[in-house]
Amino acid sequence: MLSSCQYNKSVDIWSAGCIFAEMLQRKPLFPGDNYRHVLRLITKVTGSVSEADLWFVSNANAKAYMLQRLPAYRKIDFRNHLSGASASACELLSKMLEFNFVNRISVDEALAHPYFADIRDPTWEIEAGSDVLEWGDIDTVEPARLAMQRIIMEDGARLNIRNAEVLKEIQRKIQELSGEAGTTTGMRAA
Repeated sequence: MLSSCQYNKSVDIWSAGCIFAEMLQRKPLFPGDNYRHVLRLITKVTGSVSEADLWFVSNANAKAYMLQRLPAYRKIDFRNHLSGASASACELLSKMLEFNFVNRISVDEALAHPYFADIRDPTWEIEAGSDVLEWGDIDTVEPARLAMQRIIMEDGARLNIRNAEVLKEIQRKIQELSGEAGTTTGMRAA
């Protein structure tokens, strides 16, 4: 929204934080009417930004709007706004919704946060390689439903080589769905 071309995992953390907040409060977090309204709503949550926070913004008008046109806001304390949420959930959310992405919690830090202590099992986590989504130009390809299912299931199975039997079962089910029992689906073995 601020004409930034900086995209990395911290953008995904922001998105996950927005979804997390919406799940906790059971309503949209930033239900803005336009981009200016959304920026106002964001700063009501994150607090007013400083010039240092906008180091990545190259658009002078966007920077001026953020620094000069928006009212001054203090960062909210989610513990006061999300009555049903645990202190741990509120702390994690606050770290995920840090305006300056350099100061935002990383993926690894978020996964290691105490909020996930009871449910996280690092042995189930596999870091995806850069070849996971080799779908060509996703904006121009229009795969059929079964082809898309095959691609998604294949990529998921390839992430976990230890589950060769799962891959075989997925291949069998795809063949059943597509009515091609006995023919190959073109899936690569894990």
